[in-house]
Amino acid sequence: MLQFPGSMVLSRMKLLAIWKNFKKFVKNYWQLLVGLSIAIIVVILKRDSSFLKKVLAVFREGEKERREEMNRVYEDDIEKRNDAIDNFIEESKRIDEEAEKRKDILDDKNEMKVEDLLEKEKNTPGTIASEIDKEVN
Repeated sequence: MLQFPGSMVLSRMKLLAIWKNFKKFVKNYWQLLVGLSIAIIVVILKRDSSFLKKVLAVFREGEKERREEMNRVYEDDIEKRNDAIDNFIEESKRIDEEAEKRKDILDDKNEMKVEDLLEKEKNTPGTIASEIDKEVN
């Protein structure tokens, strides 16, 4: 069959006319279409309700397991965080105690140096000044 270039335009015009009439029909009777769609879906779903109940039960069980897993992970995170806080507090106390010990040792050493310098100063005057001069330069 021979087709002329204009016949394609006619078929497009027909399609546009059909589309326009379809849109009018849907616009006017949308409630009927929605009602029919719901009725069809209900019929399909009611056909084998035991299968749907099984699927829903499996879905609920999976959801319950997922929630339990999330709660377990959350509790583990809380426990790890609390352990980390406890370790931090213990380490802070240990470091403070060690710093106190070192401070006491340094205080004792400084005391001994001061006593030594005072003893030297007593024996030979001017020793403290020369020691300070050595430290500064």
